[in-house]
Amino acid sequence: MHRPGRWIRRRLGPLTDGRAKPSLPVGGHHRLIDIALSNAAHSGLSDVWVLVCSADHLVLIDHRPVIAEHLDTGADATVVTTEVTTDADAARAMVVQDTDGRGTAVDDKPEHPAGHVVGTEIFLYRPDRLGAVLHELVGQDEDLGDHGDRLIPALVADASVRAVRHDGHWRDLGTPEAYLDGQLALLADPPPLRLDDPRWPVLTSMPVRAPARIERTAELDRTWVSPGAAVAGTVINSIVGPGARVAAGAEVRDSVLMADAVVEPGARVVRSVLAEQVVVGRDARLAGTTADPVLVGTGHRVDAQARVDAGAQLDPAERPRRPTRDHD
Repeated sequence: MHRPGRWIRRRLGPLTDGRAKPSLPVGGHHRLIDIALSNAAHSGLSDVWVLVCSADHLVLIDHRPVIAEHLDTGADATVVTTEVTTDADAARAMVVQDTDGRGTAVDDKPEHPAGHVVGTEIFLYRPDRLGAVLHELVGQDEDLGDHGDRLIPALVADASVRAVRHDGHWRDLGTPEAYLDGQLALLADPPPLRLDDPRWPVLTSMPVRAPARIERTAELDRTWVSPGAAVAGTVINSIVGPGARVAAGAEVRDSVLMADAVVEPGARVVRSVLAEQVVVGRDARLAGTTADPVLVGTGHRVDAQARVDAGAQLDPAERPRRPTRDHD
Protein backbone atom coordinates (compact mmCIF):
# COMPACT_ATOMS: atom_id res chain seq x y z
CA MET A 1 0.00 0.00 0.00
CA HIS A 2 1.32 3.43 -0.94
CA ARG A 3 1.32 5.95 1.89
CA PRO A 4 0.76 9.72 1.69
CA GLY A 5 3.64 11.91 2.54
CA ARG A 6 5.61 14.65 0.92
CA TRP A 7 3.20 16.58 -1.27
CA ILE A 8 3.07 19.75 0.87
CA ARG A 9 6.87 20.06 0.85
CA ARG A 10 7.37 18.96 -2.74
CA ARG A 11 4.49 20.91 -4.29
CA LEU A 12 4.17 19.35 -7.78
CA GLY A 13 7.13 17.01 -7.11
CA PRO A 14 6.71 13.93 -9.33
CA LEU A 15 4.97 15.90 -12.09
CA THR A 16 7.96 18.22 -12.50
CA ASP A 17 10.83 15.79 -11.90
CA GLY A 18 13.10 16.20 -14.91
CA ARG A 19 11.18 19.06 -16.50
CA ALA A 20 10.24 22.68 -15.93
CA LYS A 21 6.81 23.48 -14.51
CA PRO A 22 5.82 25.61 -17.55
CA SER A 23 6.00 22.47 -19.73
CA LEU A 24 3.18 20.78 -17.79
CA PRO A 25 -0.01 20.09 -19.75
CA VAL A 26 -3.12 22.12 -19.03
CA GLY A 27 -6.61 21.45 -20.35
CA GLY A 28 -5.61 18.30 -22.19
CA HIS A 29 -3.23 19.24 -24.99
CA HIS A 30 -2.06 22.76 -24.11
CA ARG A 31 1.02 23.56 -22.01
CA LEU A 32 1.26 26.13 -19.23
CA ILE A 33 3.87 28.06 -21.21
CA ASP A 34 1.35 28.36 -24.06
CA ILE A 35 -0.76 30.69 -21.91
CA ALA A 36 2.03 33.15 -21.15
CA LEU A 37 3.27 33.15 -24.76
CA SER A 38 -0.26 33.48 -26.18
CA ASN A 39 -0.93 36.51 -23.98
CA ALA A 40 2.30 38.04 -25.27
CA ALA A 41 1.50 37.26 -28.91
CA HIS A 42 -2.04 38.64 -28.75
CA SER A 43 -0.71 41.76 -27.00
CA GLY A 44 1.54 42.48 -29.97
CA LEU A 45 4.72 41.25 -28.30
CA SER A 46 5.89 39.09 -31.20
CA ASP A 47 9.58 39.10 -30.23
CA VAL A 48 9.93 37.72 -26.71
CA TRP A 49 13.31 37.92 -25.04
CA VAL A 50 12.50 38.28 -21.34
CA LEU A 51 8.75 38.37 -20.62
CA VAL A 52 8.72 38.82 -16.89
CA CYS A 53 5.75 36.78 -15.85
CA SER A 54 5.00 33.43 -14.30
CA ALA A 55 4.12 30.47 -16.50
CA ASP A 56 2.16 28.42 -13.97
CA HIS A 57 -0.99 30.55 -13.85
CA LEU A 58 -4.30 30.44 -15.69
CA VAL A 59 -4.94 33.98 -16.91
CA LEU A 60 -5.87 35.62 -20.19
CA ILE A 61 -4.67 39.22 -20.17
CA ASP A 62 -4.01 41.96 -22.68
CA HIS A 63 -0.66 43.47 -21.75
CA ARG A 64 -1.10 46.58 -23.92
CA PRO A 65 -3.01 48.79 -21.44
CA VAL A 66 -0.65 47.68 -18.66
CA ILE A 67 2.38 48.64 -20.74
CA ALA A 68 0.77 51.97 -21.61
CA GLU A 69 0.14 52.84 -17.95
CA HIS A 70 3.65 51.74 -16.99
CA LEU A 71 5.18 54.05 -19.60
CA ASP A 72 2.79 56.94 -19.00
CA THR A 73 3.42 57.03 -15.24
CA GLY A 74 7.18 56.60 -15.53
CA ALA A 75 7.11 53.92 -12.83
CA ASP A 76 10.23 51.95 -12.03
CA ALA A 77 8.07 48.83 -11.76
CA THR A 78 4.45 47.89 -12.37
CA VAL A 79 2.75 44.92 -10.72
CA VAL A 80 -0.43 43.44 -12.15
CA THR A 81 -2.72 42.56 -9.24
CA THR A 82 -5.96 40.69 -8.69
CA GLU A 83 -8.23 39.95 -5.75
CA VAL A 84 -8.48 36.44 -4.32
CA THR A 85 -11.28 35.22 -2.08
CA THR A 86 -9.60 33.61 0.94
CA ASP A 87 -6.75 34.15 3.39
CA ALA A 88 -5.31 30.81 2.27
CA ASP A 89 -5.07 32.00 -1.34
CA ALA A 90 -3.50 35.29 -0.25
CA ALA A 91 -0.98 33.49 1.98
CA ARG A 92 0.44 31.71 -1.09
CA ALA A 93 1.03 34.95 -2.99
CA MET A 94 2.52 38.43 -2.72
CA VAL A 95 -0.05 40.63 -0.97
CA VAL A 96 -0.04 44.17 -2.38
CA GLN A 97 -1.39 47.35 -0.78
CA ASP A 98 -1.87 50.42 -2.93
CA THR A 99 -3.34 53.93 -2.85
CA ASP A 100 -4.78 55.22 -6.15
CA GLY A 101 -2.62 52.78 -8.07
CA ARG A 102 0.62 53.54 -6.22
CA GLY A 103 2.09 50.52 -4.46
CA THR A 104 2.58 51.32 -0.79
CA ALA A 105 3.51 47.93 0.70
CA VAL A 106 4.04 44.30 -0.28
CA ASP A 107 4.22 41.17 1.84
CA ASP A 108 5.32 37.95 0.16
CA LYS A 109 3.49 34.81 1.27
CA PRO A 110 2.44 36.22 4.65
CA GLU A 111 1.24 33.95 7.42
CA HIS A 112 -1.51 36.45 8.25
CA PRO A 113 -2.42 38.40 5.08
CA ALA A 114 -3.41 42.04 5.52
CA GLY A 115 -5.73 41.83 2.51
CA HIS A 116 -6.77 39.78 -0.49
CA VAL A 117 -5.21 41.86 -3.29
CA VAL A 118 -2.22 39.91 -4.61
CA GLY A 119 0.35 40.11 -7.37
CA THR A 120 -0.33 37.93 -10.42
CA GLU A 121 3.42 37.38 -11.02
CA ILE A 122 3.29 39.73 -14.02
CA PHE A 123 5.85 42.54 -13.67
CA LEU A 124 7.05 45.40 -15.83
CA TYR A 125 10.35 47.13 -15.05
CA ARG A 126 12.27 50.17 -16.23
CA PRO A 127 15.50 48.46 -17.33
CA ASP A 128 17.99 51.02 -16.05
CA ARG A 129 16.38 51.21 -12.61
CA LEU A 130 16.01 47.43 -12.44
CA GLY A 131 19.69 46.97 -13.15
CA ALA A 132 20.71 49.53 -10.54
CA VAL A 133 18.54 48.06 -7.78
CA LEU A 134 19.63 44.50 -8.54
CA HIS A 135 23.27 45.65 -8.36
CA GLU A 136 22.62 47.18 -4.94
CA LEU A 137 20.84 44.08 -3.64
CA VAL A 138 23.51 41.68 -4.89
CA GLY A 139 26.13 43.83 -3.20
CA GLN A 140 24.43 43.18 0.14
CA ASP A 141 25.51 39.52 -0.14
CA GLU A 142 22.03 38.09 0.45
CA ASP A 143 19.92 35.75 -1.63
CA LEU A 144 17.72 37.75 -4.01
CA GLY A 145 14.87 35.26 -3.70
CA ASP A 146 11.72 35.88 -5.71
CA HIS A 147 10.44 39.26 -6.95
CA GLY A 148 8.48 39.81 -3.75
CA ASP A 149 11.31 38.94 -1.38
CA ARG A 150 13.66 41.91 -1.83
CA LEU A 151 13.34 43.49 -5.29
CA ILE A 152 9.75 44.81 -5.20
CA PRO A 153 10.01 45.90 -1.52
CA ALA A 154 13.12 47.91 -2.39
CA LEU A 155 11.30 49.66 -5.24
CA VAL A 156 8.20 50.24 -3.09
CA ALA A 157 10.42 51.97 -0.53
CA ASP A 158 11.33 54.50 -3.25
CA ALA A 159 7.61 55.11 -4.04
CA SER A 160 8.12 53.99 -7.62
CA VAL A 161 5.83 50.98 -8.03
CA ARG A 162 2.45 51.02 -9.76
CA ALA A 163 -0.31 48.47 -9.14
CA VAL A 164 -2.64 47.72 -12.07
CA ARG A 165 -5.71 45.63 -11.32
CA HIS A 166 -6.69 42.63 -13.48
CA ASP A 167 -10.40 41.97 -13.05
CA GLY A 168 -10.63 38.73 -15.06
CA HIS A 169 -9.94 35.15 -14.01
CA TRP A 170 -6.53 34.35 -12.53
CA ARG A 171 -5.45 31.20 -10.77
CA ASP A 172 -2.10 29.96 -9.49
CA LEU A 173 -1.58 26.30 -10.47
CA GLY A 174 1.56 25.77 -8.39
CA THR A 175 0.21 23.29 -5.83
CA PRO A 176 -1.31 19.81 -6.35
CA GLU A 177 -4.87 20.82 -5.48
CA ALA A 178 -4.61 24.06 -7.48
CA TYR A 179 -3.15 22.30 -10.52
CA LEU A 180 -6.00 19.81 -10.46
CA ASP A 181 -8.87 22.12 -9.50
CA GLY A 182 -7.75 24.94 -11.79
CA GLN A 183 -8.15 22.61 -14.75
CA LEU A 184 -11.37 20.97 -13.58
CA ALA A 185 -12.88 24.45 -13.21
CA LEU A 186 -12.57 24.77 -17.00
CA LEU A 187 -15.24 22.07 -17.31
CA ALA A 188 -17.86 24.29 -15.65
CA ASP A 189 -20.74 25.80 -17.63
CA PRO A 190 -19.81 28.57 -18.14
CA PRO A 191 -16.07 28.16 -17.49
CA PRO A 192 -14.09 30.95 -15.79
CA LEU A 193 -12.12 31.30 -19.02
CA ARG A 194 -11.96 29.58 -22.40
CA LEU A 195 -8.76 28.22 -23.86
CA ASP A 196 -10.42 28.41 -27.29
CA ASP A 197 -11.90 31.91 -27.05
CA PRO A 198 -11.88 33.07 -30.69
CA ARG A 199 -11.02 36.59 -29.52
CA TRP A 200 -8.00 35.41 -27.49
CA PRO A 201 -7.20 31.74 -28.18
CA VAL A 202 -4.42 29.91 -26.37
CA LEU A 203 -2.00 28.91 -29.11
CA THR A 204 -0.18 25.60 -28.95
CA SER A 205 1.77 23.09 -31.03
CA MET A 206 -0.80 20.30 -31.01
CA PRO A 207 0.67 16.92 -32.04
CA VAL A 208 -0.98 15.06 -34.89
CA ARG A 209 -3.33 12.44 -33.44
CA ALA A 210 -6.32 10.53 -34.70
CA PRO A 211 -9.76 11.58 -33.41
CA ALA A 212 -10.74 10.33 -29.98
CA ARG A 213 -12.58 6.98 -29.80
CA ILE A 214 -15.59 6.46 -27.52
CA GLU A 215 -16.91 2.92 -27.06
CA ARG A 216 -20.50 1.84 -26.40
CA THR A 217 -19.60 0.89 -22.82
CA ALA A 218 -18.33 4.40 -22.05
CA GLU A 219 -20.09 6.76 -19.65
CA LEU A 220 -18.94 10.37 -19.77
CA ASP A 221 -20.10 13.54 -18.04
CA ARG A 222 -18.38 16.96 -17.88
CA THR A 223 -15.29 15.54 -19.54
CA TRP A 224 -12.78 16.72 -22.11
CA VAL A 225 -11.41 13.94 -24.29
CA SER A 226 -8.29 14.85 -26.29
CA PRO A 227 -7.39 13.58 -29.77
CA GLY A 228 -6.05 10.05 -29.86
CA ALA A 229 -7.68 9.08 -26.56
CA ALA A 230 -9.88 6.00 -26.19
CA VAL A 231 -12.59 5.70 -23.54
CA ALA A 232 -14.57 2.55 -22.83
CA GLY A 233 -15.11 3.07 -19.08
CA THR A 234 -16.64 5.76 -16.88
CA VAL A 235 -15.11 9.24 -16.84
CA ILE A 236 -16.76 11.99 -14.76
CA ASN A 237 -15.63 15.62 -14.39
CA SER A 238 -12.16 14.88 -15.73
CA ILE A 239 -9.69 15.69 -18.51
CA VAL A 240 -8.38 12.86 -20.68
CA GLY A 241 -5.14 13.78 -22.46
CA PRO A 242 -3.93 12.84 -25.94
CA GLY A 243 -3.65 9.08 -26.44
CA ALA A 244 -4.82 8.25 -22.91
CA ARG A 245 -6.98 5.15 -22.48
CA VAL A 246 -9.69 4.26 -19.97
CA ALA A 247 -10.67 0.60 -20.27
CA ALA A 248 -14.15 -0.86 -19.92
CA GLY A 249 -14.97 -1.34 -16.25
CA ALA A 250 -12.53 1.39 -15.16
CA GLU A 251 -13.67 4.60 -13.48
CA VAL A 252 -12.04 8.05 -13.46
CA ARG A 253 -13.51 10.91 -11.40
CA ASP A 254 -12.34 14.48 -10.78
CA SER A 255 -8.94 13.73 -12.30
CA VAL A 256 -6.49 14.72 -15.02
CA LEU A 257 -4.87 12.12 -17.26
CA MET A 258 -1.89 13.31 -19.30
CA ALA A 259 -0.81 11.92 -22.66
CA ASP A 260 -0.79 8.11 -23.09
CA ALA A 261 -1.83 7.33 -19.52
CA VAL A 262 -3.70 4.03 -19.17
CA VAL A 263 -6.36 3.02 -16.65
CA GLU A 264 -6.91 -0.73 -16.86
CA PRO A 265 -10.18 -2.64 -16.28
CA GLY A 266 -11.62 -2.43 -12.77
CA ALA A 267 -9.29 0.37 -11.68
CA ARG A 268 -10.72 3.45 -9.94
CA VAL A 269 -8.98 6.84 -10.08
CA VAL A 270 -10.35 9.68 -7.91
CA ARG A 271 -8.90 13.18 -7.41
CA SER A 272 -5.63 12.25 -9.07
CA VAL A 273 -3.19 13.55 -11.68
CA LEU A 274 -1.56 10.90 -13.86
CA ALA A 275 1.47 12.08 -15.82
CA GLU A 276 2.40 10.80 -19.27
CA GLN A 277 2.56 7.02 -19.81
CA VAL A 278 1.34 6.14 -16.31
CA VAL A 279 -0.38 2.75 -16.08
CA VAL A 280 -2.93 2.07 -13.35
CA GLY A 281 -3.22 -1.71 -13.10
CA ARG A 282 -6.38 -3.79 -12.91
CA ASP A 283 -8.57 -3.18 -9.87
CA ALA A 284 -6.13 -0.65 -8.40
CA ARG A 285 -7.52 2.26 -6.35
CA LEU A 286 -6.18 5.83 -6.30
CA ALA A 287 -8.10 7.66 -3.57
CA GLY A 288 -7.23 11.34 -3.65
CA THR A 289 -9.30 13.81 -1.65
CA THR A 290 -10.24 17.48 -2.00
CA ALA A 291 -7.22 18.68 -0.01
CA ASP A 292 -4.84 15.83 -0.85
CA PRO A 293 -4.83 14.73 -4.52
CA VAL A 294 -2.72 11.80 -5.66
CA LEU A 295 0.15 12.65 -8.05
CA VAL A 296 1.75 9.96 -10.23
CA GLY A 297 4.95 10.71 -12.15
CA THR A 298 5.73 9.88 -15.77
CA GLY A 299 5.90 6.19 -16.68
CA HIS A 300 5.05 4.91 -13.20
CA ARG A 301 3.09 1.67 -13.08
CA VAL A 302 0.62 1.23 -10.24
CA ASP A 303 0.36 -2.48 -9.54
CA ALA A 304 -2.87 -4.39 -9.99
CA GLN A 305 -5.08 -4.23 -6.88
CA ALA A 306 -2.80 -1.62 -5.26
CA ARG A 307 -4.31 0.95 -2.92
CA VAL A 308 -2.90 4.49 -3.15
CA ASP A 309 -3.83 6.80 -0.28
CA ALA A 310 -4.77 10.47 -0.44
CA GLY A 311 -1.79 12.81 -0.78
CA ALA A 312 0.56 10.15 -2.14
CA GLN A 313 3.19 11.20 -4.67
CA LEU A 314 4.53 8.36 -6.79
CA ASP A 315 7.86 9.06 -8.48
CA PRO A 316 8.40 8.78 -12.24
CA ALA A 317 9.82 5.58 -13.65
CA GLU A 318 13.57 5.74 -14.17
CA ARG A 319 13.07 5.20 -17.88
CA PRO A 320 9.87 5.83 -19.83
CA ARG A 321 8.27 2.70 -21.25
CA ARG A 322 8.14 4.28 -24.70
CA PRO A 323 8.79 7.73 -26.20
CA THR A 324 6.09 10.27 -25.48
CA ARG A 325 4.71 11.21 -28.87
CA ASP A 326 3.54 14.73 -28.10
CA HIS A 327 6.86 16.12 -26.80
CA ASP A 328 8.87 18.27 -29.13
